[in-house]
Amino acid sequence: MTTINHPGHGSDPGRQRGYNQDSYCLRPDIGLYLMADGVGAHLKGEVASAMVIEQAAAGLEAGESLPAALRRANSAIIAAAARDETAANMASTAVALRLDHCDYEVAWVGDSRAYLWDGRALRQLTRDHSYVQRLMDMGAISEEEAAAHPQRHVVTQALGAVDDDALQVDTITGRLARGQKILLCCDGLTDEVDDEQLTALIGAGGSDQEIVDSLIKTANDNGGSDNITVILVAAPDDAPPPAADRGGTVSVDSAALERTLRQSRRPGRALLAALTAAVLVAIAVFIFFSHRHDNGRGTAHMGGGGNMSAAPAMQANIRHDVSRLKAKAKTQPPASAHRSTGYSVTPTGSSAAGGRP
Repeated sequence: MTTINHPGHGSDPGRQRGYNQDSYCLRPDIGLYLMADGVGAHLKGEVASAMVIEQAAAGLEAGESLPAALRRANSAIIAAAARDETAANMASTAVALRLDHCDYEVAWVGDSRAYLWDGRALRQLTRDHSYVQRLMDMGAISEEEAAAHPQRHVVTQALGAVDDDALQVDTITGRLARGQKILLCCDGLTDEVDDEQLTALIGAGGSDQEIVDSLIKTANDNGGSDNITVILVAAPDDAPPPAADRGGTVSVDSAALERTLRQSRRPGRALLAALTAAVLVAIAVFIFFSHRHDNGRGTAHMGGGGNMSAAPAMQANIRHDVSRLKAKAKTQPPASAHRSTGYSVTPTGSSAAGGRP
């Protein structure tokens, strides 16, 4: 493993919280850069995110793959929650980078993100595991509508929130070129700083730490509604020069991919079938939590003395989304399974290189 000198990093509670449930680590000795965004009542979210850091690092030290290390964290959080009823709702999203000289692998669960800065433009590497992302995949809502959707904080995957056999850990691999950087961040940054601002701030230059500091400051200046955690890792100085388009390889759950492809062969009914699956997942996750963290936007924790006061509003929004998708299904074929990432999507264990046009 090549040690990366002075990655930028930082975490801030934001302007509206008196606590920080995010955790992160920089472990260049094992090539690991990881941030976790905790969720849970009684500040147990910070316990969950800390467990992600501890378990993922332990997994890599034991020779496990990056996805396996995150699965290890999932099992540990579930086991800890079973022992403590006050921790019954704790969970965490995560995005992790493993770097071996210039070769990288990014793995994620939930809506924490990784971006690639190529020296001129910013490109999102991850694809959110969220209710609104599924709606966008199916063409039911636009990216602009997703940003303001009432359920934009509902995630469909989180460590500790789903059983091991239902956990989806997606990955993308690639090779960094000279001047490129990978940004890891939680939704506390991306909720407040849009892609245009992100691009401008990273492109303004300065040290990686100065860039991270400016990103966190901007998020706070724009409202600071959530905890903000950012890691910025640059390619080593001896990285090869950039090619015209290096592309990347995305790995996803093969069974989920096959279901998507099977549905894509059925015009008309496919969109409605896909939304039905999305709604079922969203409702299941909503029972666990409908909004990220315990803040003024409303919670729906179950099993821990929480309430379901947000349930009618979410049900109304789901009915609205279903109605829109029904209308759309009558007029156009289903969205492509490849549309969101801009990469060739392949089952885990196989590969297909591609890139954004």
